[in-house]
Amino acid sequence: MDCIKMALRRICTSWKKTLLTIIGIAIGTCSVIVIRSLGAFGTQTMAHELQNLGLGGALISHTDPSTSMTEEEIRFLRQVNDIQYVMPLVVTISTYSDSAEQSKNALIFGVDEGVGNIISLQISEGRSLQKSDVEAGAPVCMIDDHMAAQMFHEESAIGQEIAFSVGGQTITCTIIGISSSSGLLQNSLQSYIPGFVYIPYSALQQGLGLDSYQQVIVQFRSAEKSSLADRLPWLMGRYFHNTGAYRVQSLAQQKGALEKLMNGITVLLTLIGGISLFVACLNIMTNMLISVRERTREIGIKKSIGAPRWAIQLEFLAEAAMVSVLGSLLGIAIGWMLIRLLAHIGHLSIQVSIQSCAIGLGAAVVCGSAFGLYPAVKAASLNPIEALQRQGG
Repeated sequence: MDCIKMALRRICTSWKKTLLTIIGIAIGTCSVIVIRSLGAFGTQTMAHELQNLGLGGALISHTDPSTSMTEEEIRFLRQVNDIQYVMPLVVTISTYSDSAEQSKNALIFGVDEGVGNIISLQISEGRSLQKSDVEAGAPVCMIDDHMAAQMFHEESAIGQEIAFSVGGQTITCTIIGISSSSGLLQNSLQSYIPGFVYIPYSALQQGLGLDSYQQVIVQFRSAEKSSLADRLPWLMGRYFHNTGAYRVQSLAQQKGALEKLMNGITVLLTLIGGISLFVACLNIMTNMLISVRERTREIGIKKSIGAPRWAIQLEFLAEAAMVSVLGSLLGIAIGWMLIRLLAHIGHLSIQVSIQSCAIGLGAAVVCGSAFGLYPAVKAASLNPIEALQRQGG
């Protein structure tokens, strides 16, 4: 307790010099907390986007890009017990004209009525595709709200017609629904592909003159069943006597790799942010060494009246630890306020975790104490006679 009182007294006495060190530690701790919080938010957002894109599913296609999926292959997939849903998919890029008669790009997805099982779509106006639309090859479509606003402004887009130019062919569709552009992936792509369109795959096939599908999306019955994605190429190759002809791209398989990548980037950025914490801890060592020189006579007097080495070491270590604690607590407070401000401005659900605060506090205290160890040992090893003869303190 006496060591803590002495350390507090020393910090208050030389508060101007100590304040700079505390600010340096606060900056380092704040950097660690902000980076870890943003990294965790990025990982969670990525996982959410993958979930919206059908995390429990997979894209199946031929290894030869010139070969398309057939109805017979789709029937086989529908008979596999662990597959819950099978949807043919035709994807193409087209152009359309907005209200200013400017040519815009659109990404057209030829899907069926079960597209909501694969991709998270929120219908803000109108309706979604129906089974009758697919069976009849009806020229209807759903477009995203960003595209609807560009084309029709305040006017309702439902019931309006839109013409798409695809491969030299013109496909005219009636708009039956508007989907919300709530996904991060879709929002980030709008500057490159302003329009996302969903039409019955049968209608798109008729417009393009196709009788097969580029690829097929399957939805597994549960996330655990997604391991079936590893066996599907072998099962299909064996059934159709064409080994090595199929390729399966599973989002579930990619999730682990992407999470490891995001975590690795977060750790790397955290280490970079910790450099300022390291520099602040070096400042602790410098200040403590100066303090040892200034308090040489004080140390000599304490040792001459019987103060043990450990008591002197503990006093200096307590001072270094307290400076580290004060700096890290200030950094945690600043980091929390910055994250709250960023979340408020950007309308984001970013949270500061207890783990991030604990890591920031622990790193600051451990580093600060470690860098204060050498000055403490040096102070305790001073010869009392020589210390009393020196000028200072």
